[in-house]
Amino acid sequence: MSVGTNIQTVNFNNIQPKMQTNFRSQSSSIKDYPPDTVEINGKKKTGMSNGAKVGIGLGILGTAALAIGLIAKGRGSQAKEVVKHIDFKPAKTIEEAKQFAKDKLDVIYFDEFGKFEDVEMVNFINEWIVKTHNNPKFGRNSYPKIVYNADLDGAIMSMTTKNAVIDGVDYGYGLGVNLKKFKEFEPQALKKYNFNFSVVKKGADGKYFITDKKFDNEYTRRLVKNLNSDSLTFEDKMQLMLDMLAYKERKVINGVMQIRGRKVYNYLNHEQGHLLHSKNCNNYEQMRKVEEYINNGQEVSEITKEFVNNKDIQAIAGKVSNYAKESPLEFVAETFAGLRDGIKFDDDVMALYKKYNGPIV
Repeated sequence: MSVGTNIQTVNFNNIQPKMQTNFRSQSSSIKDYPPDTVEINGKKKTGMSNGAKVGIGLGILGTAALAIGLIAKGRGSQAKEVVKHIDFKPAKTIEEAKQFAKDKLDVIYFDEFGKFEDVEMVNFINEWIVKTHNNPKFGRNSYPKIVYNADLDGAIMSMTTKNAVIDGVDYGYGLGVNLKKFKEFEPQALKKYNFNFSVVKKGADGKYFITDKKFDNEYTRRLVKNLNSDSLTFEDKMQLMLDMLAYKERKVINGVMQIRGRKVYNYLNHEQGHLLHSKNCNNYEQMRKVEEYINNGQEVSEITKEFVNNKDIQAIAGKVSNYAKESPLEFVAETFAGLRDGIKFDDDVMALYKKYNGPIV
């Protein structure tokens, strides 16, 4: 069902962090529409309402990268279904990859807003969808049914928690991908910038190196490898973004730097966390960030007030990530993504996750 063309645009201020690394941020603009749909207009800049943006960005590359997660009201618990197992095999051509998505996953790569030509990108998304589809805890209603190019205010990827409607056609959940943004992570583009991580720096020869032997670990070696590489796979690019985010959220404990690594599907898993949470929780809209309420002239919900003001809750959320401390919604999505990464969180984290009706992993 179409929701009309008068869509309120979500506006965001550019964020230029001092650290030339990744961060997550969120904001939203609220407007009432018929439930479970959001119209996407390909002829002009897309406005998405009743939503939130969450993402990671490289301030040095210009506009902060933001990933959009449209917030929908809770619609009951996750549906249980029996699905047919699908085997994944990377396609050799872009046409083969798109056909696999259509025939096996009922997923359309929509080329009218910008053509998908990177077979590694489509294979990456397809493989994540297959893993999600085959997981008995998730199923067919836990991933997007249409993948399309969008500006997304500089975003990298976004998954809607409302159905994507294009020209009156309801495609189901959608995944927006900023095809242009990924060009900024090509090796030739990255080599133009001087990223300073303290533990990793750029030398006079233009190559990055680990500054001290005590910082030599799997994380820094991978960071140096990807920053110095002349040929990055799509997964390498995604991992590089996540490693930069991990450094932004680093902690020093007893003089030792602690960095929580994120696996390559963390972005998609975070957004899926929002999607499943919205389906699993009747008071989802009451868990947004403080600034979202303020920006929309609304009173901050009691749930969010408690979350941000309670020192014990903040300490627990901080065990997950810095961004998890922003709101119950981000705490749940970050915890969900961590669980899908295979992280075992403390009992107090899981108790808080249960309190906010975090989806089963």
